[in-house]
Amino acid sequence: MDDLLRVETDRVFVLMNKPTWHQGGDLSQSSETYADEGVTAQGRHYLIREAIPKGESFDDWSQLFAVTIEHPLDGELDGYLGGLVANYENACDHLVYQQSRTTPPNVRMISFFCGQEKAEPNRGEVAFFTMMMTGDVLVKNYHHIRVPTFRPDRDELGVTMDEIVTTIRSLGALQVLPK
Repeated sequence: MDDLLRVETDRVFVLMNKPTWHQGGDLSQSSETYADEGVTAQGRHYLIREAIPKGESFDDWSQLFAVTIEHPLDGELDGYLGGLVANYENACDHLVYQQSRTTPPNVRMISFFCGQEKAEPNRGEVAFFTMMMTGDVLVKNYHHIRVPTFRPDRDELGVTMDEIVTTIRSLGALQVLPK
C-alpha cells in the first residue's frame, strides 16, 4: 500500500501508482508537489494533485504527474475525452494519439505524441492519460513528459518504448471507489 498514492474526496476514494521517476519512500523525497481544490463558477467541485521531479519548478518541468477529480458532471466520458483530444489538436503540430480499445466501459486510456508544441516550437510532449467516470465524478490520472521536438509521423516517439510501456502500465492501475 505504501507504493500507492491515495486521494479522497466526499464522493470517491482514489488509489494510483506514484510517478514513474519515484524510487520509493515518501513522495516528497523525489518530488515537488502542488495541491488545490475548490468550486468552479459552474458549481463543480474540483481537486488537483500534481508532482514534478525534485528540484524542478512548476514553471519549467521535465515531467508532470497529476490526478484531477471533478463533480458533479452531467456529460459522457467520451465527450470529456473528445475535449482533451481537441485541446491537443489545438496545441500541437505533428500530433499522433492512440486510444486503448481494451478498457472497461467507464475507463478511457489515451497516449498523445505531440511532436512540436505551437506555443514552444522547440519542444514536444508525450502525455498519457487514464480517465475514469464513476457516476457524475470524473477522475483523470496523467503523466506528461517534455522532450525536444520530434516527428511522430515518421515513427519517432520522443521517448523510449520502455518509458511508454512503464507509464501506461502505471496509469492503468488507477482505482476509483465510490463512497
